[in-house]
Amino acid sequence: MKNPQEVCVLPDGRPVGFLLQQREGRDPFYNVRFVGPDMRRIERSTKCSSRKGARDIACQTIREEYAPKSRLPIMQWDEALAKMTTAMKAQNLRESSIREYKAVVGTLRKVYPAIRRPGDITEALAKQFKLARQQASLSARTVSGNICNLSIVWGKWFRDELGILDHNPWDAVELPKVDKPTPRFIEPEEERAFMAWLLKRWKGWRLPILLLEVKGLVGCRVLELCSIRSNDFRDGRLTFEAATTKGRKTRQAKLPEAICKELEALAGPVYLWERYSEQLREFHRHEGKKNHARCVREFQPIRLKRFLQNEVVEYFQTHPKVRPFTLHDFRGTAMSMAKAAGVSYDDAAITFGCHPETMRQHYLVMDEVAISDAVLERVQRVKGLDDGSKNVENGSNGVEKSTSKGAAGRSPRGSDASGTKDLRTSQKNARNRCETTKIREKRCGESVEIGT
Repeated sequence: MKNPQEVCVLPDGRPVGFLLQQREGRDPFYNVRFVGPDMRRIERSTKCSSRKGARDIACQTIREEYAPKSRLPIMQWDEALAKMTTAMKAQNLRESSIREYKAVVGTLRKVYPAIRRPGDITEALAKQFKLARQQASLSARTVSGNICNLSIVWGKWFRDELGILDHNPWDAVELPKVDKPTPRFIEPEEERAFMAWLLKRWKGWRLPILLLEVKGLVGCRVLELCSIRSNDFRDGRLTFEAATTKGRKTRQAKLPEAICKELEALAGPVYLWERYSEQLREFHRHEGKKNHARCVREFQPIRLKRFLQNEVVEYFQTHPKVRPFTLHDFRGTAMSMAKAAGVSYDDAAITFGCHPETMRQHYLVMDEVAISDAVLERVQRVKGLDDGSKNVENGSNGVEKSTSKGAAGRSPRGSDASGTKDLRTSQKNARNRCETTKIREKRCGESVEIGT
């Protein structure tokens, strides 16, 4: 193309020359002629008979032609989710994890039913999803979990593993602020009251009581305990296989001899707690509830877990004045008791199958009020010494009085300089004791030392 009459400037600053022409004897529209990015000559109709309007349309046509073409496959929801599931299984993710990821994608699709594929989710829609979930009166922790899971699906799987997207819109969504969880310590009298209620409600049925006693002794997760097989209980120990533990690591837990005898008599053909369904069915028959007995299905670990969770809910519905706790709080209580007994974080982490930092943040209950009182008492003693030092300006009598009062029983010195020196020495020692307290608190030994 020689001597182009017009120039279009691309977004990156490159100029592209073009020519506007009308074909005589044809339609009255202007055609735009230019050289494309592959060096081929291109001619397109602007569908505009005005030269000024044709110039604008020509520039738009050229920019679209020079815009980088996406080579990503266009994939609908069903195909994308099927490929994601296959990739997750190849990565050996557990079925429960895959279900959780697919469930949160299903929640997103319910919010945006008109969206047909993952690539249509923009940053604006991602931020709007956060607002929609908050308006549904969900907790900040639930909303944060939804966003984190969606970010994993879009970032790790759709973008990195499958290559059907080139960006993650959830990176632009700020997570809602979440309050630090307060661990719940189940006091011995609270546990006894709940066990007594459960025993009375089920007229002496021992199995659920025994399971909760074992859970409180070993501090395991409830589904891990419900999934124990009979051959995993031997030599007085429970063996939690890696396939059932959250951390994918096998660990063992020793039990008292009396508990072991009960478990040996209870163990089913496959699962340790397999007789749950049989005994529950027999209980309903004995109570004359034949329909209830027929509705009891075969044993599955998740069914036993849900039964226990429902019992906890029922307990607090019938005892509204009792401070609520969950089954998972039995685990945190066991960790806190181990720490109070002087067990180190590393040893406890091996025993309970939990990272030490996670134990500090979510499980351990320390007497923070006692710690705070002890620290502030020391700070206030230091502050009392500082207030006494102000009397130095009033003469030697003031120094001697403040020194005799603040130096822990020492006799006053004969000069202002020596009295001031003793005062400063006392202040320095007090500050050193305060720093030592802070170091001990960081090591979490303070919960035992200060509390005594």
